[in-house]
Amino acid sequence: MKPEIIIYQTEDGKTKIETHFENETVWLTQAQISELFQKERSVITKHINNIFSEGELDEQSNVQNLHISGSDRPVKFYNLDVIISVGYRVKSHRGVHNAYNSLGLGLTQLYNTTWVYNHKRHGEFFLNGKNLLFKLKSAFPVTLSKEFLVVDLINNLDELAEDQEQIVKNFQKNVNRFEAHELARMAQQYGSGRTKKLAKSVLRKTRLMHV
Repeated sequence: MKPEIIIYQTEDGKTKIETHFENETVWLTQAQISELFQKERSVITKHINNIFSEGELDEQSNVQNLHISGSDRPVKFYNLDVIISVGYRVKSHRGVHNAYNSLGLGLTQLYNTTWVYNHKRHGEFFLNGKNLLFKLKSAFPVTLSKEFLVVDLINNLDELAEDQEQIVKNFQKNVNRFEAHELARMAQQYGSGRTKKLAKSVLRKTRLMHV
């Protein structure tokens, strides 16, 4: 079957990438993956090498050499599994809920399903022995600060195997662990209605205690 050519355009309209579609998967070169994720070629090369060296994917079944115009030698193309795996590493936040345990609020549960915050996908996927729950979010910060994590924790209390009432009490008791201005900003920007209300109430009480 002759490869089908697809033109991919990013949401901002600034990047257009010609991709090969063959055997029901998309194939991109390292240069195209670099352009897709707006990362340096060296960064993409490092992630791809790690994906194969760590055994996340098998190189032989996920890479093919194709002849393209303008090149005197075959060029390596990487399929959708590789592209997604690179995307996990450069464009999304993974394992967010297990990071809650670092907040010092009494959380102890570990979860076998990895949450993946991203802008494109929603749903549960099983990939290379890993259970991935893609959670579509319109926005999340580049860096997962502890202030964002506690806001996200409160947003997701109903989905966690924790004592919700105790977690809220621990947050109220230990709010001084967090930078007040940043916590208020994270709650306003990323919090649900419940989270905004709780954060506002707790921060107000903290301010009154220090008057």
